[in-house]
Amino acid sequence: MGFVNIDIRVRYEDVDKNNYITLKGLLKYMLDAGTRHSNMAGYGLNDIPKTHLTWLILNWKVHVYSYPRTGEAIHIRTWSRNSTKAYSFRDFEVLDSTR
Repeated sequence: MGFVNIDIRVRYEDVDKNNYITLKGLLKYMLDAGTRHSNMAGYGLNDIPKTHLTWLILNWKVHVYSYPRTGEAIHIRTWSRNSTKAYSFRDFEVLDSTR
């Protein structure tokens, strides 16, 4: 299915007291990108009655080099790899506006 790319600005509700995005906020944006990708591939929530399949995240492995602040633009790219009948892996890149 290829890649999904989304651009988003860090929202106030997703930052800490110093206006940096929280890990929870970052994961929320990544989950949104993964959901969009699944919808495009025909495996979204609305497709469950037809496919009888769904997905869930069992584990995260995240390396954060810097946290963006409120209002900063970030670019999220996601793709799946190594798909089998039982599981697949989903990769993400989150880049700042200097990408």
